[in-house]
Amino acid sequence: SIKAVLSIGLVNAEIDREGLQQNFTFAISQRPKTAFRNISALAPSHFMKFDLNSGRSSVQRYWEIPVGKQDFSMTEKQALEQLEEALLQSVEYRLQADVEVGTFMSGGIDSTLISAMAGKLQKGIKAFTLGSDYPDYNEIEEAKANANKNGLEHITSIVKAESVLDYLDAIVDGFEEPYHHLPVNFLISQLVH
Repeated sequence: SIKAVLSIGLVNAEIDREGLQQNFTFAISQRPKTAFRNISALAPSHFMKFDLNSGRSSVQRYWEIPVGKQDFSMTEKQALEQLEEALLQSVEYRLQADVEVGTFMSGGIDSTLISAMAGKLQKGIKAFTLGSDYPDYNEIEEAKANANKNGLEHITSIVKAESVLDYLDAIVDGFEEPYHHLPVNFLISQLVH
């Protein structure tokens, strides 16, 4: 966490202008860059290992997209079946927990697909949807149709744009860098809580 790094006092909280510009352009700084000078994040699909005895660290990649290794002999039907199986396995893995699990579901393709698969694997799973008091940004009707079709327990809440301001300090403190989705994630997490 950036706050933890800054609390040690070895690095000052200074803006990295390139990281901040990337943040505003791409919605997040392109990793390993952050919006802070002299603070880096792990690149996607990497982990860091610390040796407590020597004080040394190493960064290793644990996954890479297999570019140039496509199986062109596969039919479209086989590819779709393989993709569906991989998605179902991924969703099933994330449903394993000691506590109740639910989904965040907008009316968009990604969360709708994941929620529908979760509903197949776990009957009556809860799907949480935030609506907006701005009609152009409200996907509750689309989400409700998916919930009804897939037997999901649908829980919704309408958020007024002004209410985001009430949580602004907690939102900024929680993510540590500007992030375009954070208010929505924060508010839907409040609903789930």
